[in-house]
Amino acid sequence: NELVVSERTCAVLERVGAALGAREGTGPDDAPLFRSQRRQGFERGRAELAREMLASRGIAVSADFPADVPGFADLPAQRIARAAAACASEADFRERLRRGE
Repeated sequence: NELVVSERTCAVLERVGAALGAREGTGPDDAPLFRSQRRQGFERGRAELAREMLASRGIAVSADFPADVPGFADLPAQRIARAAAACASEADFRERLRRGE
């Protein structure tokens, strides 16, 4: 009955959820809400990685970056990092992602 869920309570809930999932053969991706939240988290994480790497190199990005890059959320973080480390501009970054560099 906590007003704010503590870290200890979260840890217990995660263990119980994992145990029940193992018993039933299910996981977080079986629940549409969790699947959606996880995907959004990956998308945000990859976007932050790209923005921070480009900013550290003095490369400005557009306001909608990278939401307008098709399939961005599904790209491996390593591929995004390689493209961000090698590119000369936002357009070059997008092209490197498209080519798979």
